[in-house]
Amino acid sequence: MYGSVLIVEDEMDISKLWEFECKRLGFEVVATRNVQEAKSAMRTFKFSRAILDLVIPGGSGEEIWEELQLSYPHIKVVIVSGHPSRLKSAKKHGAHCICKPCTLEEFDKAIL
Repeated sequence: MYGSVLIVEDEMDISKLWEFECKRLGFEVVATRNVQEAKSAMRTFKFSRAILDLVIPGGSGEEIWEELQLSYPHIKVVIVSGHPSRLKSAKKHGAHCICKPCTLEEFDKAIL
């Protein structure tokens, strides 16, 4: 068991695929669709990993990332976006980044 993963992704199909893959890899998963749900989950659960889409309802994945860094300084964060140019800043700040769409192999490599 690798611990718990917070998934913040508003596209249902992608979220379900990532949730399934994380469970297959041995993670417990909490999937959220927006900033409010993510913040609620962060108050309730302890996470070892987080997968954050940058563009989500109610704010941004960057907002969640900043809060995660304060609450869980050792958490592994994977930033995801369909816009490669938006990932440059996250890479500079030490996040693991993948561009959507991605293969399961790319996803697994980023989350493990």
